[in-house]
Amino acid sequence: MKYLYPFCLLFVVLLGCSFSEPVEIPDPKLAAAVRRALDIAPNKTIRLNKLEKLERLSVYGLGITDLTGIEKMLGLKTLELTRNQISDLTPLANLTSLRALYITANPISDINPLAHLTNLRRLGMRKNQIT
Repeated sequence: MKYLYPFCLLFVVLLGCSFSEPVEIPDPKLAAAVRRALDIAPNKTIRLNKLEKLERLSVYGLGITDLTGIEKMLGLKTLELTRNQISDLTPLANLTSLRALYITANPISDINPLAHLTNLRRLGMRKNQIT
């Protein structure tokens, strides 16, 4: 019986490390770019534990329209979203680790979701619809 406890504990720890919540990224172009950045096969599920560790993502000129799912990337330090079709920055609102964000040449008119990104040191946002 005394050998059963360590085995059970090991099983629980391994189970917790092996399985992580799946994350849905509706925009297929963003999902494909995230899979490439994480070295995940196109048919594999994107897991939360992987997303949280991602520090850099570049999706330059891919025609991305929806950033849903990116809000789970809490470890992101650099995010390149230039030349897409992004208008809603709400998913970026809680990415407080971001140091560099490039959103140039998108149809963005509201940058209020960026207000609490206090670690942001570089922000590229030319050629948008901000007034």
